[in-house]
Amino acid sequence: MSDLDVVHDLVEADRWLDRVRQQRDHLSEQEELDRLEESLRARVAEVRAAEEEVARTRQEYDEQAAAAERLRQRHRDLERALRESTGARALPAIEAEARSVASQCDEADERALDLLAALEDQEGEALRLRHEIQPDLDRRLELREAITALRWSLGEELERLGAEREQLVGQLSSDLGTRYERARARAGVAGGAFVVDGRCDGCRLALSPLDADRFRRRADGDVLECPSCGRLLVP
Repeated sequence: MSDLDVVHDLVEADRWLDRVRQQRDHLSEQEELDRLEESLRARVAEVRAAEEEVARTRQEYDEQAAAAERLRQRHRDLERALRESTGARALPAIEAEARSVASQCDEADERALDLLAALEDQEGEALRLRHEIQPDLDRRLELREAITALRWSLGEELERLGAEREQLVGQLSSDLGTRYERARARAGVAGGAFVVDGRCDGCRLALSPLDADRFRRRADGDVLECPSCGRLLVP
Protein backbone atom coordinates (compact mmCIF):
# COMPACT_ATOMS: atom_id res chain seq x y z
CA MET A 1 0.00 0.00 0.00
CA SER A 2 1.43 3.38 -1.07
CA ASP A 3 1.72 6.39 1.23
CA LEU A 4 -1.10 8.03 -0.71
CA ASP A 5 -3.33 5.01 -0.15
CA VAL A 6 -2.53 5.10 3.57
CA VAL A 7 -3.30 8.84 3.73
CA HIS A 8 -6.59 8.14 1.91
CA ASP A 9 -7.54 5.47 4.47
CA LEU A 10 -6.35 7.69 7.31
CA VAL A 11 -8.59 10.55 6.17
CA GLU A 12 -11.56 8.16 6.08
CA ALA A 13 -10.63 6.81 9.53
CA ASP A 14 -10.34 10.27 11.08
CA ARG A 15 -13.62 11.42 9.57
CA TRP A 16 -15.34 8.29 10.81
CA LEU A 17 -13.86 8.83 14.28
CA ASP A 18 -15.18 12.38 14.24
CA ARG A 19 -18.65 11.19 13.23
CA VAL A 20 -18.72 8.67 16.06
CA ARG A 21 -17.51 11.30 18.55
CA GLN A 22 -20.19 13.70 17.32
CA GLN A 23 -22.79 10.97 17.72
CA ARG A 24 -21.58 10.20 21.25
CA ASP A 25 -21.50 13.87 22.27
CA HIS A 26 -24.82 14.83 20.62
CA LEU A 27 -27.12 11.92 21.30
CA SER A 28 -30.75 12.58 20.42
CA GLU A 29 -31.60 10.76 23.64
CA GLN A 30 -29.51 13.27 25.60
CA GLU A 31 -31.27 16.16 23.91
CA GLU A 32 -34.65 14.63 24.78
CA LEU A 33 -33.48 14.05 28.34
CA ASP A 34 -32.34 17.67 28.68
CA ARG A 35 -35.73 18.93 27.48
CA LEU A 36 -37.56 16.48 29.73
CA GLU A 37 -35.56 17.40 32.83
CA GLU A 38 -36.12 21.10 32.18
CA SER A 39 -39.90 20.58 32.13
CA LEU A 40 -39.71 18.18 35.07
CA ARG A 41 -37.98 20.67 37.35
CA ALA A 42 -41.07 22.89 37.57
CA ARG A 43 -43.44 19.92 37.84
CA VAL A 44 -41.38 18.19 40.52
CA ALA A 45 -41.31 21.45 42.45
CA GLU A 46 -45.09 21.57 42.16
CA VAL A 47 -45.40 18.02 43.52
CA ARG A 48 -43.05 18.82 46.40
CA ALA A 49 -45.00 21.97 47.25
CA ALA A 50 -48.24 19.96 47.29
CA GLU A 51 -46.68 17.30 49.51
CA GLU A 52 -45.28 19.94 51.87
CA GLU A 53 -48.76 21.46 52.10
CA VAL A 54 -50.16 18.02 52.94
CA ALA A 55 -47.51 17.58 55.64
CA ARG A 56 -48.28 20.99 57.17
CA THR A 57 -52.01 20.34 57.19
CA ARG A 58 -51.54 16.85 58.63
CA GLN A 59 -49.38 18.27 61.43
CA GLU A 60 -51.94 21.00 62.10
CA TYR A 61 -54.73 18.41 62.14
CA ASP A 62 -52.80 16.15 64.53
CA GLU A 63 -52.16 19.10 66.83
CA GLN A 64 -55.81 20.16 66.66
CA ALA A 65 -57.05 16.62 67.27
CA ALA A 66 -54.73 16.32 70.28
CA ALA A 67 -55.99 19.67 71.63
CA ALA A 68 -59.60 18.53 71.17
CA GLU A 69 -58.87 15.30 73.03
CA ARG A 70 -57.31 17.24 75.90
CA LEU A 71 -60.45 19.41 76.10
CA ARG A 72 -62.70 16.34 76.09
CA GLN A 73 -60.64 14.84 78.86
CA ARG A 74 -60.94 18.08 80.84
CA HIS A 75 -64.69 18.05 80.25
CA ARG A 76 -64.95 14.48 81.52
CA ASP A 77 -62.96 15.45 84.59
CA LEU A 78 -65.30 18.40 85.26
CA GLU A 79 -68.41 16.24 84.84
CA ARG A 80 -66.98 13.76 87.28
CA ALA A 81 -66.23 16.60 89.67
CA LEU A 82 -69.83 17.77 89.39
CA ARG A 83 -71.14 14.33 90.20
CA GLU A 84 -68.83 13.89 93.13
CA SER A 85 -68.96 17.44 94.51
CA THR A 86 -70.62 17.89 97.93
CA GLY A 87 -70.02 21.60 98.28
CA ALA A 88 -72.74 23.79 96.85
CA ARG A 89 -70.40 26.78 96.81
CA ALA A 90 -68.05 25.16 94.24
CA LEU A 91 -70.76 23.92 91.87
CA PRO A 92 -71.42 27.19 89.93
CA ALA A 93 -67.73 27.59 89.09
CA ILE A 94 -67.39 23.97 87.98
CA GLU A 95 -70.56 24.19 85.89
CA ALA A 96 -69.40 27.40 84.25
CA GLU A 97 -66.01 25.89 83.36
CA ALA A 98 -67.69 22.72 82.09
CA ARG A 99 -69.90 24.78 79.76
CA SER A 100 -66.90 26.74 78.55
CA VAL A 101 -64.85 23.60 77.97
CA ALA A 102 -67.77 21.93 76.18
CA SER A 103 -68.01 24.92 73.84
CA GLN A 104 -64.26 24.81 73.24
CA CYS A 105 -64.55 21.07 72.49
CA ASP A 106 -67.18 21.76 69.84
CA GLU A 107 -65.02 24.44 68.25
CA ALA A 108 -61.94 22.21 68.33
CA ASP A 109 -63.83 19.29 66.78
CA GLU A 110 -65.22 21.56 64.06
CA ARG A 111 -61.76 22.91 63.30
CA ALA A 112 -60.35 19.36 63.21
CA LEU A 113 -63.07 18.32 60.77
CA ASP A 114 -62.31 21.29 58.53
CA LEU A 115 -58.62 20.38 58.59
CA LEU A 116 -59.42 16.74 57.83
CA ALA A 117 -61.51 17.77 54.81
CA ALA A 118 -58.73 20.08 53.61
CA LEU A 119 -56.19 17.29 54.14
CA GLU A 120 -58.21 14.87 52.02
CA ASP A 121 -58.42 17.44 49.21
CA GLN A 122 -54.71 18.19 49.40
CA GLU A 123 -53.76 14.51 49.43
CA GLY A 124 -55.96 13.97 46.37
CA GLU A 125 -54.28 16.85 44.56
CA ALA A 126 -50.79 15.62 45.47
CA LEU A 127 -51.72 12.11 44.29
CA ARG A 128 -53.05 13.52 41.00
CA LEU A 129 -49.83 15.45 40.42
CA ARG A 130 -47.71 12.39 41.18
CA HIS A 131 -49.74 10.26 38.76
CA GLU A 132 -49.40 12.91 36.03
CA ILE A 133 -45.65 13.20 36.43
CA GLN A 134 -44.91 9.48 36.76
CA PRO A 135 -44.76 8.71 32.99
CA ASP A 136 -42.14 11.44 32.55
CA LEU A 137 -40.16 10.11 35.52
CA ASP A 138 -40.27 6.63 33.96
CA ARG A 139 -39.17 8.05 30.60
CA ARG A 140 -36.29 9.90 32.29
CA LEU A 141 -35.05 6.62 33.76
CA GLU A 142 -35.34 4.91 30.36
CA LEU A 143 -33.36 7.70 28.70
CA ARG A 144 -30.62 7.64 31.31
CA GLU A 145 -30.21 3.90 30.92
CA ALA A 146 -30.22 4.19 27.12
CA ILE A 147 -27.64 6.99 27.18
CA THR A 148 -25.35 4.99 29.44
CA ALA A 149 -25.58 1.97 27.12
CA LEU A 150 -25.06 4.06 23.97
CA ARG A 151 -22.05 5.90 25.35
CA TRP A 152 -20.50 2.64 26.46
CA SER A 153 -21.08 1.12 23.02
CA LEU A 154 -19.79 4.19 21.18
CA GLY A 155 -16.82 4.37 23.53
CA GLU A 156 -15.89 0.82 22.57
CA GLU A 157 -16.30 1.73 18.90
CA LEU A 158 -14.00 4.74 19.36
CA GLU A 159 -11.37 2.55 20.99
CA ARG A 160 -11.52 0.09 18.08
CA LEU A 161 -11.37 2.84 15.46
CA GLY A 162 -8.56 4.56 17.35
CA ALA A 163 -6.51 1.37 17.35
CA GLU A 164 -7.05 0.96 13.59
CA ARG A 165 -6.06 4.58 13.07
CA GLU A 166 -2.81 4.11 14.97
CA GLN A 167 -1.99 1.16 12.74
CA LEU A 168 -2.45 3.34 9.67
CA VAL A 169 -0.30 6.12 11.14
CA GLY A 170 2.41 3.55 11.79
CA GLN A 171 2.48 2.69 8.08
CA LEU A 172 3.41 6.23 7.06
CA SER A 173 6.94 7.46 6.77
CA SER A 174 8.10 9.56 9.68
CA ASP A 175 8.08 12.78 7.64
CA LEU A 176 4.66 12.18 6.10
CA GLY A 177 3.22 11.13 9.46
CA THR A 178 4.49 14.38 10.99
CA ARG A 179 2.99 16.42 8.14
CA TYR A 180 -0.34 14.67 8.47
CA GLU A 181 -0.57 15.09 12.26
CA ARG A 182 0.44 18.75 11.99
CA ALA A 183 -2.30 19.33 9.42
CA ARG A 184 -4.77 17.40 11.56
CA ALA A 185 -3.96 19.59 14.59
CA ARG A 186 -4.70 22.70 12.51
CA ALA A 187 -7.87 21.34 10.91
CA GLY A 188 -9.25 19.74 14.05
CA VAL A 189 -10.56 16.63 12.26
CA ALA A 190 -8.67 14.87 9.49
CA GLY A 191 -5.21 15.99 8.35
CA GLY A 192 -6.04 15.20 4.75
CA ALA A 193 -8.80 15.98 2.27
CA PHE A 194 -10.07 14.69 -1.05
CA VAL A 195 -9.96 16.71 -4.25
CA VAL A 196 -13.47 16.71 -5.71
CA ASP A 197 -14.25 18.67 -8.87
CA GLY A 198 -11.12 20.74 -8.40
CA ARG A 199 -11.95 21.64 -4.80
CA CYS A 200 -10.45 20.63 -1.46
CA ASP A 201 -13.38 18.99 0.32
CA GLY A 202 -11.86 19.98 3.66
CA CYS A 203 -12.02 23.76 3.33
CA ARG A 204 -14.40 23.69 0.30
CA LEU A 205 -12.18 26.12 -1.64
CA ALA A 206 -11.30 25.59 -5.29
CA LEU A 207 -7.68 24.98 -6.20
CA SER A 208 -6.11 27.55 -8.43
CA PRO A 209 -5.47 26.37 -12.01
CA LEU A 210 -1.75 26.14 -11.18
CA ASP A 211 -2.33 24.10 -8.00
CA ALA A 212 -4.84 21.87 -9.77
CA ASP A 213 -2.27 21.23 -12.52
CA ARG A 214 0.42 20.48 -9.94
CA PHE A 215 -1.95 18.01 -8.24
CA ARG A 216 -2.68 16.22 -11.52
CA ARG A 217 1.00 16.08 -12.49
CA ARG A 218 2.39 15.14 -9.06
CA ALA A 219 4.99 12.40 -9.01
CA ASP A 220 4.13 8.98 -7.62
CA GLY A 221 4.30 9.06 -3.84
CA ASP A 222 4.30 12.86 -3.75
CA VAL A 223 1.63 14.21 -1.38
CA LEU A 224 0.72 17.87 -1.83
CA GLU A 225 -0.92 20.19 0.66
CA CYS A 226 -3.96 22.39 0.14
CA PRO A 227 -2.59 25.94 -0.15
CA SER A 228 -5.67 27.23 1.76
CA CYS A 229 -6.05 24.91 4.74
CA GLY A 230 -2.81 22.88 4.72
CA ARG A 231 -4.50 19.47 4.55
CA LEU A 232 -2.74 16.75 2.60
CA LEU A 233 -4.55 16.30 -0.71
CA VAL A 234 -5.54 12.87 -1.97
CA PRO A 235 -7.61 11.92 -5.02
